[in-house]
Amino acid sequence: MTRRRLVEAVLLLAAALLFAALLTAPLRHPNRAPGLAAPPPWLLAVDDAYIFVRYARQAARGLPMQWNEGEPSSGASSLLFTLPLVPVHRLSSDPGIWSLWSRGVGVLSLFLLGLATAAALRAAGVAEPWPLAGGLTVVWSGPVGFGAVAGMESALNAALILAACAAWSRALREPAAARWATPLTLVALLPLARPENAFLTLLAVGAALLGRGPRRRGTALLALLPGAGLALLHLAATGAAEPAGALAKSWTHAAFVPASRLPEAWWLTARSVLLPVYAGRTPALWFPVGLLAVATALAVGLAGARALRRHQASPLAPLAPLAAAWAVLFLTAPLSSYLAWQQMRHHHAGLAAAWVLAIAGSALTIEAWVRRRSAGGLAPRWRALALLLPAALLATTHLWAREHTAAATDLFRRHGRAVSWLSSQGRGDVLLLNDAGLIALAHDGPMIDLIGLGTPGLTLAYRHGAGSIVESLARRPAPPTIAAVNPDLLRVPQLLGRPLVPAPAPGGTVVAEVRRELLQGTPLAGPGVDFAWLPDEERAQVRWMRAPEQRQASFALLLPGISGPPRLEGCRPILGGVGLEVPAGTRSIGLRAALLQEDRGALAVRSGGPDAAVEHAITLGRTAWTEARLPWPAGAQGSTVLWLTRQGSALPCLESVRFLPS
Repeated sequence: MTRRRLVEAVLLLAAALLFAALLTAPLRHPNRAPGLAAPPPWLLAVDDAYIFVRYARQAARGLPMQWNEGEPSSGASSLLFTLPLVPVHRLSSDPGIWSLWSRGVGVLSLFLLGLATAAALRAAGVAEPWPLAGGLTVVWSGPVGFGAVAGMESALNAALILAACAAWSRALREPAAARWATPLTLVALLPLARPENAFLTLLAVGAALLGRGPRRRGTALLALLPGAGLALLHLAATGAAEPAGALAKSWTHAAFVPASRLPEAWWLTARSVLLPVYAGRTPALWFPVGLLAVATALAVGLAGARALRRHQASPLAPLAPLAAAWAVLFLTAPLSSYLAWQQMRHHHAGLAAAWVLAIAGSALTIEAWVRRRSAGGLAPRWRALALLLPAALLATTHLWAREHTAAATDLFRRHGRAVSWLSSQGRGDVLLLNDAGLIALAHDGPMIDLIGLGTPGLTLAYRHGAGSIVESLARRPAPPTIAAVNPDLLRVPQLLGRPLVPAPAPGGTVVAEVRRELLQGTPLAGPGVDFAWLPDEERAQVRWMRAPEQRQASFALLLPGISGPPRLEGCRPILGGVGLEVPAGTRSIGLRAALLQEDRGALAVRSGGPDAAVEHAITLGRTAWTEARLPWPAGAQGSTVLWLTRQGSALPCLESVRFLPS
């Protein structure tokens, strides 16, 4: 048995190395015309891989969880994957060395995924050689290996989940000899691998608490500690319990999405992105793997329900942990706003679990069918046919090599010129960026990440629109000097000044000077509410009557003022009305607003409620800010709520409300 497992491990390691070699071969031996630029062979094909590298490099410098020195952040999506990347950055800054190390950690994770797959199938009662075939299949299936070879955490996360399922299944198959410490220790580590795994940990802990035995329950409570500790670490470092990566890449944190819309948004994403994958319409999950996985999970659920009703043990019980884990991963996948991105990287663990479910369901069905028709069971020579599936997948590896080469080539095309310029110039300047990967490594100096992976103060501001971005940037202790950005993701094109490096192609990175003078004077002076600055709005308990639209939550307007030079100001569109608390001691209100569309329009001022009588109507224009000063308290004596409502078809954009003591 030990020798067989050793041979299996060697074969799975060889399979992972072979997959990596085939995917990277076109980069190592490019076939191109003379003079045509090609990516360097050390280039990692996925830009987010360099986010891990940046955090690992900073940790090696004694700055853990700091994108910028002195500014804690948590943009890396996996703490467990970041840690093994740290040692190489203490030894070398050569990209050929640390990128090979990143890829090596990914390929080692792919090997561990193969071992975990074989263990999960064996623990579920699947006969040999299906466990080995399953391990080879998942290693060669495509997307998970693609992410691993690109230096991402996909395979490590999937391996940890499947290892936890294997340990749980083994305990269910042998309840007399069950040791719950191992499965609960594994599920305790899951939130450290990816933040959405917290759902799996909670599910496992809940199942353990419902079981028998005080020792099992005590271990279950201990399993909550790593995830809770990580959440407290994020909270202490950034002010949010979730990592910045989860906040930035989940649509549940988008601005002004009412709770009633969440099920509709979930179903829209599942129907348009996730279900087609399970129907075999994309190569991310080969047909009919998705349907087999769903059928297996349903069979496990139905068999379990029938067994509970009859107070009997279900023969499919060992598959329950895997089916439950896959169901949680499937249900939480549509919460990502980047689900279809990078070969469904935010659902790679779900894809791996689907493959294992499909293999387990097929193997158990075939074995049961043969047993009913022959006394001896399936002959060994027929069982060897299980290896046909991984062999077929190996024959399609050229498709993933093409995807890997295309991703690396696109990354080099978009960032190549900017990386070359930043590597030699401007490292002392504060850099504004919105692709926080390879660009950040090339600059390796003070940076501001617009999306918020490295700059947590901008994580939610970016979701709230251009105005919120401007208000946050204007309050930075050191505003940006130069920008290396993808213009399609910038949202504030007014900030770009003299170009230093033009974009090589549409969607490429442009390097330009930043017009810092536009940010001077943007923060509100004195007490009041600076709209689009989120802390002010929260402090004033802003109430929306028809909230701003999610995609145009705020605007950054550059209009001439009554006096002084023009500057960028963030403002909120008033689609219906807005109410806010006025502090005690206020004697007058200062308003600043402009129109977004028509040349003439008005903003109605009320006190007490949105249906109260109009006390003032402020006429607005579109080419300059309108400033008005109104007495307070207004008609509704004793009211503490100021209401501003839209009049007519013109669309006002409210920049600020000042609370004046006289």
